[in-house]
Amino acid sequence: QNAAGGPGVVGQDTAGGPTAPGGPRRLKAKAAHPRSLFGCMADPGSSCLKEYGYKLAVLAAFSLPNCISSGFVGHGLVALGLFVMAPYVVMSALAFHSGSPANLLRPPKKYKARAMLSVAYWSLSGFDCASTFAGEVDQPGRTMPRALLGGCGLMFLGYLVPLAAGAMADPHWQDWKAGALAGVATSVGGTWLGAWVLVSSALSNWGLYASELLEDSFQLLGMAEVGLAPAIFAKRNATTHTPLYAIAFQLVIISLLLGFDFHSIMCVDNFFSAAAAALEFAAAVQLRRRSPDLPTPFRVPLGTAGVAALYAVPFCICMLVCITTALQSRTTLCTTAGASAVGLFLYLPVWKRPQGPLLLRQWDADEAGIRARSPASHPAASPRACGRDAM
Repeated sequence: QNAAGGPGVVGQDTAGGPTAPGGPRRLKAKAAHPRSLFGCMADPGSSCLKEYGYKLAVLAAFSLPNCISSGFVGHGLVALGLFVMAPYVVMSALAFHSGSPANLLRPPKKYKARAMLSVAYWSLSGFDCASTFAGEVDQPGRTMPRALLGGCGLMFLGYLVPLAAGAMADPHWQDWKAGALAGVATSVGGTWLGAWVLVSSALSNWGLYASELLEDSFQLLGMAEVGLAPAIFAKRNATTHTPLYAIAFQLVIISLLLGFDFHSIMCVDNFFSAAAAALEFAAAVQLRRRSPDLPTPFRVPLGTAGVAALYAVPFCICMLVCITTALQSRTTLCTTAGASAVGLFLYLPVWKRPQGPLLLRQWDADEAGIRARSPASHPAASPRACGRDAM
């Protein structure tokens, strides 16, 4: 795909002449089997070490706002979301006006089912992340459902509208590569619109990273508060009130993942995201079965059997994603299997405590209190308290 959004020229080098024999095949083979950054470092004279240093510098810059203030990240992401979506609104309006709906009927030339499933899950997942910092939200029982509903709608429109508009404006959309929408924006609106799309894409990468780091750090903090992780991760900085130890621990893991190619990172991320979601579904059913009267900020209006039936399909989808992503390559299989084994090994001492994890003991205490008192008089009925319990 060239910068103007049209089909790229195949079989030519950068000077416009024909490619040397074997050139395209060699390039295609390299693209089909990308090397990891760590493997590249073994080559003498390579610039991979410098590349890794640049990535670490970007990682530090992207993580700094999370270390300074969680509130700044939250408000910044709202403003960033408006800036990121704005150029696609303009591009879609121009493309719908000048494009041809007949282009939407052109079938794709080829697609890979497993890769498509992995990319689709990666693009559409993440709504469960908001639950881990519900304690930082005022009136979570009222705010969180509305925010999730609005987020689902924006996500759906954010994918469907720009892609449909771009396909209408470009009859060669089957040849799209990474960055093709910037070419479409340039062709329908000019250089300024294409540059705006590129800038918004770059900034959206920080937004995606910052939101994920915020979610993961507060999840680890919450786990430490209830005894499911080392207590050091429950500490907050006295000045910024951010969980710096939890953030630092994640930065160590992320710095190791920087050595993998993007496809492997996406598969590993999808595996653990889907596994965590499946565990959340199972935990929700178990919590409803064990403590059906426990006050929570938001309650699914179904019984235990109804909740289990509601979560059955997404649970199966998560299992399919786990299997598909783990088997993508030897790298993903070894990484996911090794990390899962380490996690289970570290969790065994917590589970084998005489009284079980603190979270389960707290549930037992809450359930006993509910039986002795009415739900209205229970301290957890406060939306703020429920939000902190949800962590």
